[in-house]
Amino acid sequence: MFFALFGAAIVATAFSRGVETTSRVSVATTDASGSARITEETRERRGVGGSLAASGPDALQRVAEARTQILTLNRDLPRAFRKDLHAEDRKVLEVARDYSKAQILRAVWRSSWGSPAEFEDWLNKGARMPAPASIAEPARIYLDGLE
Repeated sequence: MFFALFGAAIVATAFSRGVETTSRVSVATTDASGSARITEETRERRGVGGSLAASGPDALQRVAEARTQILTLNRDLPRAFRKDLHAEDRKVLEVARDYSKAQILRAVWRSSWGSPAEFEDWLNKGARMPAPASIAEPARIYLDGLE
């Protein structure tokens, strides 16, 4: 249980304080004559937490990554629990999971998703479907994969 809580704390810290990553990628381009060229680029990403803009070229990619992370937390984390896990310990892990999912969504929040305050209110009322129409998209992402 310690490692699951430790992992949840790392996720929450990353989204509240930000993370810096650097990666090398190969980029294929074609010039006006049709010649293909592959170049190496270094890409840096800073502020993975709430400081990232909710729009821009990487916004849709970040939302797709958030969907995958949340689906994994909803579907795969409960499967990883030991069969003999005490109900109280399970509840602690579920609370950490739900907190992490909310933090992930806050980090990629889009203006088209409605009010973050309304979403928070929906969470505090039990996160039940149907969600208000104005927050339907983030609510679907939040619950995707739950059994």
